[in-house]
Amino acid sequence: MQRIKRKRLSFVWMYPMSESGMKPLRILLPVMLVATASLVAGQDRSPSSADAAAAFAAELSRFSPLHDDVPLRTYAIRDLDRDGRYEVLETVSAFESAPGFLNVEIGPAFEWVHVYRCKDGKFTEDTRSFRWFLLERKAHYEFWRRVLDAPSVLSPDSRSLVEANRADFRRIMDMYLKRIGDP
Repeated sequence: MQRIKRKRLSFVWMYPMSESGMKPLRILLPVMLVATASLVAGQDRSPSSADAAAAFAAELSRFSPLHDDVPLRTYAIRDLDRDGRYEVLETVSAFESAPGFLNVEIGPAFEWVHVYRCKDGKFTEDTRSFRWFLLERKAHYEFWRRVLDAPSVLSPDSRSLVEANRADFRRIMDMYLKRIGDP
């Protein structure tokens, strides 16, 4: 009996180099968005909607502020209202002008999410139209406002950050809640 030799395949990510070093996320992010949208598009959704959303997200990501050549804003493609057309979600930190200021534990507390919807072939910001999404975000901010008032559940690093910036943090939470209002 003859043995068959099998070869193992392995994949290596290759990143283009530039004068300032490696820029993997700057190039990889739009590619990942398009690939994800294309994969999801095959699941009984309009491929043109997914492609348009991915293209718009890639366009938005080009204008995202950078820190060490990494975009500070994140983008997601979701069909929030289950109408077969995808929306683009852009997550913006209140402290993006001071990258590295917030740690991973409390960073998500200060993120605002813009929702872009395609109407007449053009994406426009339309966050207010997604009432249930705003209610989820409102609950998120109310939770973090309670945590800021009683930070004992946080790590020592986060507690000291909250204690030193409580008034500013509280002001941002109140601004987000006021922006949401009563959806």
